[in-house]
Formats: sequence, C-alpha cells, structure tokens
Amino acid sequence: MDTSTTIIGLILVLFCALPFVLMAKKSAEKRKIKMQTLTNYVQKNNGSVHQHEFWNQIGIAIDTTNKMLYFSNNTQEIDSYQAFYLKDYKTCTIVKSEDNTKAINKLELQLNPFDKTKQDTFIKFYERGKSLLIANELEIIQKWETIIKEQL
Repeated sequence: MDTSTTIIGLILVLFCALPFVLMAKKSAEKRKIKMQTLTNYVQKNNGSVHQHEFWNQIGIAIDTTNKMLYFSNNTQEIDSYQAFYLKDYKTCTIVKSEDNTKAINKLELQLNPFDKTKQDTFIKFYERGKSLLIANELEIIQKWETIIKEQL
C-alpha cells in the first residue's frame, strides 16, 4: 500500500513539474538564440561582447575594448539592432516618464553627444504600450547607466 501511494505521488509530482521544466528549457533556448544573434551582429561590426543582458524582447551588450554599445529589440514583426560608438558621447542619464498616478510610462537612457549639432540618442528600455508589465527594467537601466558612464 505504501509503495503504490509513493509511486502515484511521484507520478503526480512529475506531471505537475513537467510544464515548468519545459517552459524553462524553451526560455533558455530563446535566450541562447537571442545571444547568438546579437553576438553575430557585434562580430559583423568587428567587436566582441564583454557584458550583456536580455529582458523581454530587448538585449543590450557592451564591447569595452572598442567602446561600443549594442542594443537589440526583437519583436514578432521586426528585429532591430543599433550600435553606438561611446567615444562620441559625453554623458548618459536615465529618463523616466511618469503619469499623474506615478506609474511609469517610459524608461530610456539618454546619450548626449559631444557634437552639439547632433541630437541626443534615446535607448528605450520600457514603454507602457509595448510591454505589458514593468518588471526589473528600472534595476537594469540603473545598472547599464553605471556601466556606460564607466566607459565614457
């Protein structure tokens, strides 16, 4: 009786845990594909990834040797990649847009160029209409502001 109860319990645990294991595996595969795609883009620009981070459909990487910042936004419709030569910028600041209820509408990094004839560059980390929920984007943007400031 105890053996059959134990076997049934183990089978039930396996059936309950299986969806979580499969979701974690699929998520890891997606992250690996995103990383490989971003790495390929960086290598096309004769760079290498020294530090990177992914969240939702967005990825960011830095090449500290060549002072390059890479940003990717991979949606279902389009994959976009941007490269920024950090030696062209003097400052980096966080721009946080809130509504009347103090809910965050937008989080961006603002890169200010040395050349006053060029416009500031904005890198969107979060936008309310495009992402359902804000998760850890505030922590990520603060971390990357520090990383970029160290390279400027």
